[in-house]
Amino acid sequence: MHRNPRTLRPWLSMLGAGACSLAAGQGPDEIFADDFESCRAPTQFIYAVDSNNALLRFDPTAIGGTPIQSLGALTCNAGSPLPGWLGGTVPLSMSVDRDGNVWVLYSSGELFSVDPITLACSPTSFVPQQGGFDLFNMAFAGPGGPAAQAIYIGGGSVNLDSPGKFALIDRSSLLVQSLGSLIDPADFSVPLAGTGDLTLYGLYISTTTPTHIREIDRTSGTTFGTVLTITGLFDGNTVDWAFAFWGGKFWIFATEMDLVTFATNTSLYSVDRMTGTQQTEIASVPFTPVAAGSSTCVPVTAP
Repeated sequence: MHRNPRTLRPWLSMLGAGACSLAAGQGPDEIFADDFESCRAPTQFIYAVDSNNALLRFDPTAIGGTPIQSLGALTCNAGSPLPGWLGGTVPLSMSVDRDGNVWVLYSSGELFSVDPITLACSPTSFVPQQGGFDLFNMAFAGPGGPAAQAIYIGGGSVNLDSPGKFALIDRSSLLVQSLGSLIDPADFSVPLAGTGDLTLYGLYISTTTPTHIREIDRTSGTTFGTVLTITGLFDGNTVDWAFAFWGGKFWIFATEMDLVTFATNTSLYSVDRMTGTQQTEIASVPFTPVAAGSSTCVPVTAP
C-alpha cells in the first residue's frame, strides 16, 4: 500500500475494497436479493498493483496452489506527479466497482478505470486536487447498485503522512464531498476497505501504538466497534503494504526490508473480521503489492 518514508526507498499508498452477499456456487451475472445489479465474474477477486506496475489478481480460494497471478503491466497515460510527491508517476491507490472495473489513482492525482480482462485503461473526468485532497486511499462502499455506490476516500496530503481527511467521491459527478476526518491514531494515510454488507473499515498503521483495523462511520469518518489489533507487523522495517477484504477476512500484504542487505520479502496475512484472529497465509509472495482492493461483490463470509 505505501512505501515507508522512514526507509531509503520512496513509498506508495494503497487502498482497499470490499464484499457482497455472494454465496459459494453462484455464477456470474446473477441478480441478488439486495437489489444490487449483477456481479460479473471479474468482481470476485482481490486485485493489486505491484512495485513493477503490474496488475495482480488474487483468488483466496486458491491458497495452496497459485493464488496470485500477474495480468500484465498497466498502461495508463498519467501525467507528471503532483508537486511535492517524492518519486515518479506511479499507481498509488485502487478499488474495484461492482461492474468489475479497477479504479486506480496515480501520483499525478488522476483517476483511471482499468478493465482487468483487457487491461484497457480509460481516463475519468475526475479533476485532481479537489477539496484540498491531493492524494488519497479509496474504497467503494454504501447501499445501492454500481451507480449509487460512492467512492470513500481518506488522506489529502501529497505525501500521505497522516490519517488525514475523510470524504466521498460522488459516482455521477466525480466531485469530492467532505465528510470529516480520520482521527484514530496512525502514522500514515489509512487504507480503506468496503464490504457488501454496507460497512467501511480502515487499517490504522502505527509504529508507536498498536496497528489496528476498525469500522468507520461513513457519514463522519469516526471509528467505532471492535478494535482488531495487528501484531508483529509495521515496524521500522516494513516498506510496502496493501489491504483488502474478502470472505469474512481482511487481507494484508506486508513487505519487510533487511536494512543491512536491503533484501525484501513480502508475506500475506489474514485477519478474521469477527474474531480478530491473525494468520500467516503465505510466508513469501513472489510480488510486492503496493495497492489493493476488491469490489463489494466478493463474499461477506467464508464461501
